[in-house]
Amino acid sequence: MPDPIDPQLAARLAMQGFGELDDPDWVAVVPWLRVAPGACALWAAVATITASPASWAWLGLVAALGSLSPIHPMDVPYYLLRHRRGAPSIPSYGVPRRFACGVAALWGWGTGVALASGRATTAALLGASFVVLAAIPALTHFCVPSWFFRLSEYVLALPPIGGGDCPARRPRAM
Repeated sequence: MPDPIDPQLAARLAMQGFGELDDPDWVAVVPWLRVAPGACALWAAVATITASPASWAWLGLVAALGSLSPIHPMDVPYYLLRHRRGAPSIPSYGVPRRFACGVAALWGWGTGVALASGRATTAALLGASFVVLAAIPALTHFCVPSWFFRLSEYVLALPPIGGGDCPARRPRAM
């Protein structure tokens, strides 16, 4: 039986809305959760370097699809290959991670609009910051937009709607 997931990693995944982290299949799937944000970070880096509004528009579309569907389009190759390897499926994206994809879609389109309207410096700043924020979950599994989503739940005293047992939502002992 594989080792259990590190508690800090489990907290970061729960923050993104992934639940049932005690499932042994999670250990096999966890590295693949880095692919979608990593691919988006790479795409954004190329789009920023080439100053391509079309690349940003397409990245926005891919991110929008990720916010509307239970899986991200960048995870499709894994789904196609997993049957050959007998690997478990990636769980459905929770509301916080879909929120992050929605933020990425708007950010991508905004960067494309900035490029198309001749605001190269603004687009470069938006693009570089997008690359950094997309690289963070690819490297650490910490998703900044998901963190803001969970923070808004806490600040507004909303019931948790994002799925996953987020440790940040649990009351702390005094």
